[in-house]
Amino acid sequence: LDDIDVTKSNDDVVFYDVSKDQDVRLIIGEKYPVNVVEVKTRDVDVKKKYRATVYNLTLEVAPGCKDFKYNNKGEEIDGSPFVGRRLYANGVFKFLEPSLSDSFESNHGGNKGYLDFCESLNVECPTKEVKLDSGETKELRALPSLTDDDILGKPLIGKLIKKTWKDREGQEKTSLIVTNLEKWEGGKTIEVDGLPLWWVKSKIP
Repeated sequence: LDDIDVTKSNDDVVFYDVSKDQDVRLIIGEKYPVNVVEVKTRDVDVKKKYRATVYNLTLEVAPGCKDFKYNNKGEEIDGSPFVGRRLYANGVFKFLEPSLSDSFESNHGGNKGYLDFCESLNVECPTKEVKLDSGETKELRALPSLTDDDILGKPLIGKLIKKTWKDREGQEKTSLIVTNLEKWEGGKTIEVDGLPLWWVKSKIP
């Protein structure tokens, strides 16, 4: 086709602009800037040996995604079509410390993912000297319990992957999951659903 002046009516020609396509599929393996818009926690037994609190996050692709570049089937586009998409993060496990009355075991070595999550939120995890049951004194990172205010609205960057799993009937299912959450330098904390964080927190049971 010859060059066409799109400001003039032309009944025979329509156009496609990928940068304006709101149905462009999210691209597996790419990183997206997001904000946390919902947090749910639950305690689970792990391998019948440990106990952990799992943080399940709902994320929303941030307006800043328009400044990111992506390869969409060989064509470079900005991230505008992805802004506002809702995604789910891979659960973040915080392995708990047993009290004297608990039967589960400690799992200090399993908390690397939780440490990374805390650091991505700019939550301080100081190094402290801890006396172990063996009598040995060791320097360990002290990991705090995260509150809703620590997480809700916070800016992160995560990688989108395709995760395969089986349901209760043994049927194989596939989901898109965000993993490898990291700090988003320059990202902005947002208000969740346009409401102040203190109000949102007060409404969460």
